[in-house]
Amino acid sequence: MISKRYSSFRSISQGFALIESLVSLVILVVGLLGILGLQSNTMKFSHRSELRSEATVLAYNLLERIRSNYYSDDADLAQREALLQQSVALDFAQTLSTPVDCATNACSNAQLYAYDLYHWREELVDSLPGADAQIGFRAATGAIIVTVRYAELLDAEDDDGTVNKESDFVLETRI
Repeated sequence: MISKRYSSFRSISQGFALIESLVSLVILVVGLLGILGLQSNTMKFSHRSELRSEATVLAYNLLERIRSNYYSDDADLAQREALLQQSVALDFAQTLSTPVDCATNACSNAQLYAYDLYHWREELVDSLPGADAQIGFRAATGAIIVTVRYAELLDAEDDDGTVNKESDFVLETRI
């Protein structure tokens, strides 16, 4: 009598281990997919942060070049600001002419501004995807506004079919 009960219990529990294994496998796969999604987002945010940091460094680099040229002249303040205002203006998509090579030739401050701006723009385009810049001068406050625009790669297409998003980094400072 006991053996009949035991064999009945044994036949019911034979498929139970297989079901337990399948359920635990499904739970494991869902957990691993969650971790994989988290890793993907981490990589994307890390890349965006790297681009933003590079834009910041480049904007500060240009301002330091401008500052070093600004104070290297003995001209009075009004002359320096006038020279700065006309020499540093840059619009998005504006092409710059090749300047005099100030590394090997003696240059005026205007030529040095043009030289620094040209080489800074080349570094910007080489460092950031789809990069461009705009530089303005606010005469009332004597402030320089540097806007660095670059493209961030996105996972999905936008409504217009593009996969890039333009981001701007704006830095305003007084010389």
